Amino acid sequence: MGRLRDCLTGWCSLPAAWVALALLLAMGAMLGSIQLLVGILMLFASPLLKRGFLAVVRHVYPTEFGRVHVWFMLFVRRHWLGNRHHARPIRVDFAAERGGPKWAGPPPGPPRFAVHVVAGLLDNYSYFVVEHRPTGPLRCAVVDPGDADAVLEALEELREQHYGFDVEGEPRGRGGGCPSVILTAILVTHKHWDHQAGVAKVLRRERPITAAARPYLAADAPPANPETLFSNPGTIAVVAGVGEPVRGATHAAPPGARFRLGAAIDVEVVPSPCHTKGHVMFAALAKDGESVDQCWNQSPVWDIFKPLYLAQIEFVFHDS
Repeated sequence: MGRLRDCLTGWCSLPAAWVALALLLAMGAMLGSIQLLVGILMLFASPLLKRGFLAVVRHVYPTEFGRVHVWFMLFVRRHWLGNRHHARPIRVDFAAERGGPKWAGPPPGPPRFAVHVVAGLLDNYSYFVVEHRPTGPLRCAVVDPGDADAVLEALEELREQHYGFDVEGEPRGRGGGCPSVILTAILVTHKHWDHQAGVAKVLRRERPITAAARPYLAADAPPANPETLFSNPGTIAVVAGVGEPVRGATHAAPPGARFRLGAAIDVEVVPSPCHTKGHVMFAALAKDGESVDQCWNQSPVWDIFKPLYLAQIEFVFHDS
């Protein structure tokens, strides 16, 4: 103990020790003052920062400058993550009929349609809705193609691996006349670029393919119905909510509007003005035209989303 006291006494007698102590106290006081100043500024500036951020989201992000957000995420995924997607694609087959408790298992017979979930950008998802039929090419729609490359890659996978052959083992493409899966609609839930940035590229790639399949689509089109939203075989309809500035949109869907995908998939536009003012969801209706189809799948995650809307599942933070 005496030796320690002697060491401290000797150290404090040095001029440099007092200088170091003074510097340490001065730095502590300076850092504390800076933290106090930042806290006071944040207390008074946070409302202004919030308003500024909301103004950027509302007025700047929907413009062409908002594409920077998508470009940044694509750059990170391609050059930093090695072009790896953040989730694996999954497929959900919808039952041919409703009814029966869930423990009874799926009803017999082929499903009416399937939903393929595709990961895009860094944390987004797109959805393919593909009709089911025994033979012939299948028609499909894609929901929220924010990442065009991921969507087009998934579409080729659908054509080659999932629906290349019919139930009789014959090619669905009818000898090369048209692909096994034909894109007929693009559904966009809202205006943000991470949900609509890929629309133009998907249209450039798929419009000639869909136009070439017009003879088949026209011969197999359902009867014209004035209550449906669109019916023009050989074209790709781009559907968005009313008031949403989606590039390339061909149809502004009012609340409650209905249209048909494929031969028997009736879809209703459901307004959900929370994430954006014109945000919509697309509900796949059951055969009765009133209730929403449920999802038969063994995954406990999908068992939560009943009824399942064909749209991006999002948490609502603010009205942008």
